[in-house]
Amino acid sequence: MKFIYSFLFFCFANLLFAKDGYEIRVKLDNYSEKQLLLGYHFGDKQYIKDTVTIDNNGWFVFKGDKALDGGMYLIITLPDKQFFQVLVSKGEQHFAITTDAKLPVDKCKVKGSPDNELFYNYMQWLGRKREEAEKIKADIKKDSANLVKIKPLQDKLDGFDKEVKDYQRNLIEKNKTTLTALILKGSLDIEVPEFKGTEKEVQNNRYFWYKEHFFDNFNFEDERLIRTPILHNRTDYYLNKLAVQHPDSLIKAVDVILKLAKKQPECYKYYLISLLNAYAKSNIVGQDALYVHIAREYYEKGECTSWIEKDELDKIIKNAKDLEPTLLGKIGQDLALEKEDGTKVRLYDFKTPYTILLFWAPDCGHCQKEMPKLSKFWDKWSKTNKITMISVCNKVTDKVPECWKFIKENPGMNWINTADTYLFSKYPDKYYVKSTPQIYIMDKDHKIVMKKIEAEQLDTVMDEIIKIDAEKLKESGK
Repeated sequence: MKFIYSFLFFCFANLLFAKDGYEIRVKLDNYSEKQLLLGYHFGDKQYIKDTVTIDNNGWFVFKGDKALDGGMYLIITLPDKQFFQVLVSKGEQHFAITTDAKLPVDKCKVKGSPDNELFYNYMQWLGRKREEAEKIKADIKKDSANLVKIKPLQDKLDGFDKEVKDYQRNLIEKNKTTLTALILKGSLDIEVPEFKGTEKEVQNNRYFWYKEHFFDNFNFEDERLIRTPILHNRTDYYLNKLAVQHPDSLIKAVDVILKLAKKQPECYKYYLISLLNAYAKSNIVGQDALYVHIAREYYEKGECTSWIEKDELDKIIKNAKDLEPTLLGKIGQDLALEKEDGTKVRLYDFKTPYTILLFWAPDCGHCQKEMPKLSKFWDKWSKTNKITMISVCNKVTDKVPECWKFIKENPGMNWINTADTYLFSKYPDKYYVKSTPQIYIMDKDHKIVMKKIEAEQLDTVMDEIIKIDAEKLKESGK
C-alpha cells in the first residue's frame, strides 16, 4: 500500500512539474517557412520573445521553464511579419493551435486553452456577422431607390448591432475571469445616458459624463492588460483626444490614469515610465509642464524608488527643477546683464507690451542659421514699438569677446545684445539654456507666454499672441 501511495505521489509530482513553464504548439497550413516567431504586446509596442524551427512532426513549439507573463501574444509568420494573436494566462500556458497561415482566425482550432477557444469562437462568430452585414449593405446600395425593399434590409442591419452587443454582454457576464472577457469589456465604448436641457447643456453634460466614466470598463488591477494593445489605446485617446490640450487639463488627466494604475504595481510602473518619457520627448510647447509634474509629484516623492537607480532619479528631479521656472505662465525672472561697452541693463527695466529673450552662442551652428531669420523678423517688428528684444550670449569669462566679434560680423543683430561675463545674474539657473538658441516671449508683466519656437515661426506667433490678447481685452471691456 505504501508503494502504491509513493508511486501515485511520484506520478502526481511529475504531472505538476510537467505543467511548469509554458509550451505553445502551433501547426500551420499554407506556410512553407521553417521558422516562426513568438512576440507580445507591451503598451504601444511589440517585442519578440522567441524564434523556433519546425520539428519533424510539422509543429512549431514555443516553450520555456518559466511561465509567461499574462497577456496577448503574437504568432508571427515570416518573411511578411503577419501575425495572429493568442491569449496567455496563469494556468493556461500549455496548449496547441492549428490553423491556416492565410486565414488564421477563420481556421483556428485550439486544444488545451478554454480562454483561447472562447476568444476564437467569438472572433469567428463576429466575422460571420460582419460578412452578413456587408452583404446587406451591398443589397441596400444596389436598390437604394426602392424604399419598400430597403426598409426590411435596414431593419435587419440595425438588429445586428443589438445582436452583437447582447452576445458581447453575455460572453463577459459568463466568463468574467477570462482574458477574453477582460479585453472585450475594455474594448466596449461607454454608453452615455440621455440628458435634458438646451443643446449646449446636453452636449456639455454628455462630454463630462463620458470623460468621468471613460475607464469604467477597465480593470486596472489586472496586469494582463499592460500586455494588450487596448489599455494603451484607451489611455492615449483619453489624453490626446478627450482631455483639453492644455497643460493644466492634461495634468489632471495624467493624475486620473496614475491613480487608477496605482492599484497594480506593474501597471503603475509602466505608466510612470511611459508618461514621463513621452512628455520628456514631446515637441509640443507647454507639455514640459507634464514632465515636471510627474517628476516632482511622483518620482521626487518616492513613488519609484523600488525600481530606479538613485543617480537616474536625481537626474530626473534636477532636470524637472531646472525646467520649472520657465514653464508657460511662469513669471520670467529678472536678469542683470551688460552690453559690450559695459552699460548695465536689467530685463525688468523694459516696459514694452512684449519682450523677446534670446539665448544664443557664436559657435552654435543652429544659432548661425537662425540669426538672418531673426534679423528679418526684428527689422519688421522693431518699428512697431511693441517689443523689446534682448539677446544673452551664452559665453563667460574670456570667451565673451567671441560674442561681440560675431555681432560685428552680423550687423543685422541690432537688438539689445548682452552678456553676463561672470554669471552674476545666474541666468542658467533661471532659464533653461542647456541648448541654444532658446527663445522666450514674455508679456508686459514678464510672464512667459511662448517658448521653444524657431525663428521663422516668430512672426506668425507674435501676430497670434497680439490677436488673442486684443480679444481678451475686448471681452473684459477694457
